[in-house]
Amino acid sequence: VRIAVPFHLCNTVLLDSKIHLENQYPQFSMQLEGNDDANDVLRQLTDNRLDLGIAYTMGRDEQQFFRRVDAGEWTFQELYQDCACVSVRDCHPLASRTSVKPEEVLQYPYITYREHNNRFFHQMIDACGQTPQMIRASDVALIRRMLLSFDSIACISRNAMSDGNRFFQGKMVPLPLEESRRWRFRAGIVFCKPSLNEAEQLLVDQVAALAGQYRRDEK
Repeated sequence: VRIAVPFHLCNTVLLDSKIHLENQYPQFSMQLEGNDDANDVLRQLTDNRLDLGIAYTMGRDEQQFFRRVDAGEWTFQELYQDCACVSVRDCHPLASRTSVKPEEVLQYPYITYREHNNRFFHQMIDACGQTPQMIRASDVALIRRMLLSFDSIACISRNAMSDGNRFFQGKMVPLPLEESRRWRFRAGIVFCKPSLNEAEQLLVDQVAALAGQYRRDEK
């Protein structure tokens, strides 16, 4: 089964799913690709280069995405809900504050993944009329290294931030930004087929079961 997932899920839900299924079913094999760009995942699904993908619904084209889902072009099975937050290194000048304002946040360089456009963050930019310096990184590991090496900001999910703090050195913290309390989104498995084969369904069921660790944190 060929599947693409956000990078932080590679080391958690997907790796555990791979180990479990390959131990239980010797003929099962999974080709795993880390990819945080939902649009790229959907292109690969459409071109039949992937069988399944896990996508976040926080891009600026979310409405277009669900129009295609509703039209029957794709199937979206929700796994859990999460919230986006503005993350900084724990020694950042704003990290110790009890509250911060958007204009304070936007003074710092914003590191983002390739051409990914986070709708929550860009809505804040549009509302403030203030655009930060943009730095586009080629991979998520580079975003983390840059975020930890100088005073900058990145907009990521709380679960991704927590997983990164658990698996890697250096800690990131969310800024207490009032606007971000409403930045909720869904993560789900996406596929283009009318039905899944046995191996694909096994993987979907296993991933959905393991994603329960994130569902418990939704509130």
